[in-house]
Amino acid sequence: MKQFLFAFAVFLLTAGTSNAAIKTYDISWTGTSNYSLVGNFSFNAATAGEHVNENELLSFFIEGFRGTTSIGTYSGRVLNFNFNTATEEFVIGGSVTSGSGQLWNHDRPGIGFTSSARTQALLLNYSLVNSIPVENSTLTATLSSVPLPPAALLFSAALGGLGFFTRRRRLKAAA
Repeated sequence: MKQFLFAFAVFLLTAGTSNAAIKTYDISWTGTSNYSLVGNFSFNAATAGEHVNENELLSFFIEGFRGTTSIGTYSGRVLNFNFNTATEEFVIGGSVTSGSGQLWNHDRPGIGFTSSARTQALLLNYSLVNSIPVENSTLTATLSSVPLPPAALLFSAALGGLGFFTRRRRLKAAA
């Protein structure tokens, strides 16, 4: 039984280490005329540098709204994605295909988004539906989940093991 608990504790420790490296951020953007965009993306912080691009994304999802009504979604490949992990901000202000621009789903059905040197735009099925000047940017990323550190998982496993052995001793004493 002790070997099982030890193996379980090691499993929790290693699982926690790999999960702790995955960071997920929520996306938010507000345009004009009651248009908005929300979503999320994730990447492995252990392998990412100060700048995360489209090749390092583990997941990507966006949904566009007009008021409270969804007008479309997109999940999958992103052509150009630039996020600064040190400042936790999207890199904006350059060409949509440069290291300081954004180009999310401009070539597939559903919602898309671009951020260039002049504008940020919401697209629906390849067509522009709303845009704002880049100097009025509302594009934000907020850390959405902070995984438990591995030590907390190991501590939880140890407490569970103590509880199990205490209960087992009580049952033997009562028998």
